[in-house]
Amino acid sequence: MDDSTKHEHFVAACISWSMDHSSLFGDKWKATRPQVDTKHADVRIDGPGGGVWVEVKMGKNDFLMNPRLGYQERNGKPIPNDRPNFPVFNGWYVSYDWNKEKNKLENSNSTIACAELLKQVSDDPNLKKWIKNFKGWLQNGGNASRKKSREYWQKHMSAYFHMSSLGGYQRQANRLDKSSKGMVNTEDMKKFVKDLTEDPKQNRWRKNLTTQKVSSSGKVTFGHVYEEMKVLSGVKSYASQNLCEVSINVPHLIATHYAHKADGGAYYMQAGHDFYVMPMMKRPSSKGEDPLHLNKKFNIKIPLFWSNAGSKTPISMRLSNRSGFHEFMTEIKMNNWVHSDYSAIPCVDKINPFNGKVWNYTVNPGSGNVSKPIKTNPFK
Repeated sequence: MDDSTKHEHFVAACISWSMDHSSLFGDKWKATRPQVDTKHADVRIDGPGGGVWVEVKMGKNDFLMNPRLGYQERNGKPIPNDRPNFPVFNGWYVSYDWNKEKNKLENSNSTIACAELLKQVSDDPNLKKWIKNFKGWLQNGGNASRKKSREYWQKHMSAYFHMSSLGGYQRQANRLDKSSKGMVNTEDMKKFVKDLTEDPKQNRWRKNLTTQKVSSSGKVTFGHVYEEMKVLSGVKSYASQNLCEVSINVPHLIATHYAHKADGGAYYMQAGHDFYVMPMMKRPSSKGEDPLHLNKKFNIKIPLFWSNAGSKTPISMRLSNRSGFHEFMTEIKMNNWVHSDYSAIPCVDKINPFNGKVWNYTVNPGSGNVSKPIKTNPFK
């Protein structure tokens, strides 16, 4: 069990203890950390009238959303956005998982939030230039040491081109078309990044770039010199590079993402030592804001997660090369968190939102004891 999962169990144990020791809830209420997929939030609170979910983050530097992405072209053009449950923008889409039992593709991320993200990220001009550069590298024999030659890419890329997270051939279900021709392999991707990071004097392909000319057909040529290509590609290291950066309304995006998770979405969030109420965001099925009526029961005012929703935060799309695969991902964090005076786990001077009492000690995320989550006499 990893640290974040252990912490989720600890948060559930703290909430259960607090509700059990509250005259307004009692032992009919219980919080658990169920074994569910990423379509659900982390902790479920059950009691009379049903259950609600709580999203849990160990700290405010955790990723709030990091979907893996793929890119496809057909006949030299980005694939269209023609599938209702699988948003596609400028050829980019969220990578999907193949459900063997249901025999179909499934998206583990909120399609509404991902559509909003894709729409903004995929239109970035630097990202479009990066794709053009990578295609040119393939078509001009950048990966000539592999079995797939320049002639292969010149033949197949005009009809079909596909970059997928998790490594192309290793995850052939992870695409919207059945053809495997024109699919980029992890070795291709790693060699491309390596060519960018090597010394130009030691790299045959890069030296030739400065003398290549752009073909009038624009089909199978690459005319950018290395210096321009390095700037456009945003190379940072062999293992990782940022492809583009855009500023988006992260609080609104994340609120949408968690509101549309499975089983009604998350109605609350515990992030580090701060507790929040999640906004409504036109949920498919809604129990209303603050469905446990914590604010009314204890005469408190828990802040909304997106109280700073007007602010925009720079986020990057990144190519990450791992040992056996590669990933295209957007790693989304939030800079401007609103302060909360409430915490479901012990934090000195903060108010427990499940009984309205003030904690007299602190337990740091990751160090809690699930079997005995709360000490004797925990409140001021």
